[in-house]
Amino acid sequence: YRLILLIDHEWLKRGVGDLLFDQLVSDLREAKAVTVSCRQYASEIELVEFLKSRAFVEVSRVLDLRLSVAAVDVSSFAELRKQLEDRGISISTFADERVRDPRCVEKLYELTTLLNQDDPARGPIVPPAYNAREALMWLEMPYVLADGYFIAKHGDDYVGVSDVSLFEAVPGGLTQGFTGVKREYRRQGLATLLKICGITYAHTHGYQIIQAFNKPEQTAIRALSEKLGFEVMFEDVLLEKCLRDVVVVNPQIYDDFSGHYRDDNRPDLEIVVRNEAGRLTVECVGQKVQLFPTSETKFFIKQFYGEVTFNRDERGKTDSLDFVMRVPNSDSSDQLHALKRS
Repeated sequence: YRLILLIDHEWLKRGVGDLLFDQLVSDLREAKAVTVSCRQYASEIELVEFLKSRAFVEVSRVLDLRLSVAAVDVSSFAELRKQLEDRGISISTFADERVRDPRCVEKLYELTTLLNQDDPARGPIVPPAYNAREALMWLEMPYVLADGYFIAKHGDDYVGVSDVSLFEAVPGGLTQGFTGVKREYRRQGLATLLKICGITYAHTHGYQIIQAFNKPEQTAIRALSEKLGFEVMFEDVLLEKCLRDVVVVNPQIYDDFSGHYRDDNRPDLEIVVRNEAGRLTVECVGQKVQLFPTSETKFFIKQFYGEVTFNRDERGKTDSLDFVMRVPNSDSSDQLHALKRS
């Protein structure tokens, strides 16, 4: 769940913050919420400290950059485009590539997974294996602009990517998505050209603003954005409170759980469990999530109402797991999958 809390600072000190917060937490517990997060301006120091004093933990900081589209002369980059084209590098779009190339979605996934390895803000968990249905689902979200999703190509090889979308966009604006280029194609102006394609798209379609989000450690892409005219407007801090108790366990026991598990009634259903740098993860049909322990054998998932229990045989060896999808406040019954270790 996402928490939005707006309080005058004077009233915050006089107990209104406690009154609102206690009611919201009570509602969250009634809904059997797993986590609640709150994004605030870092400058709202008193409100941030208020949340931290109530067991919210800072999980990330993000710089909010804005570009006035009209301020950029995109025609000045025509020579850069020509130089890259002379070297055999062209710019296409997801709209065109998905018609032309049957492996388009898979190639995009391979490229973004590769580029993720060089992102200084990447998480500790390795992305899941490619799943066609899952990958395409994200590319077909309503906020995705297929003709605003730009792909740099060298022949048929995808070597760079950048997109603008309507994801949480401000009125009259677009949101800048991920921009990345393969290592051997960097420092040649390709990332610049890809971002210029997004600005040109905004020009052509009447958008006035492009909003970009960079974590402080993403210094290279921030420098490029600022070179093109983006300005830092705000710094946001994301805080999270877990409403379920997490116990401390020895992460070495995660090795006992690692492996492949299958459902005898559904041969297509396979769950892969891994110990990734002291974090227990489960992967299934293109999705991967971290498990959080409530005991040495029972775990929950933060992103949705999922629970996993590992079972041991008479010798103490893990031989199966039970995966439960809970449906709180609903007439629907819980979905239980019993999977055996293979």
